[in-house]
Amino acid sequence: MELFFPDAPFQCNGKSVVEGVFDPPYYEWFQFNKDYNEYFNFDECVDYIEECMIKLAPIDGLLGFSQGAILSAALPGLQAKFTAFRQGVYP
Repeated sequence: MELFFPDAPFQCNGKSVVEGVFDPPYYEWFQFNKDYNEYFNFDECVDYIEECMIKLAPIDGLLGFSQGAILSAALPGLQAKFTAFRQGVYP
């Protein structure tokens, strides 16, 4: 089994909850407002994951922690609605 651990593509906006636990810089998969009802850079994040999957194909699954878990759980539903992986995952 081969594992790949991509880093989130966007530098953290504002104070990170992991500050003091891990050394900076801090990155995040996407951003959101304080009410958690608006998300920013989510489409770009999905595009980034798709690029990683094409580059490293074949990929058999995704596993995430924290924001990565939200992303991993959302991708199959987005793919089923044809809003993610529109080009197909593999070349």
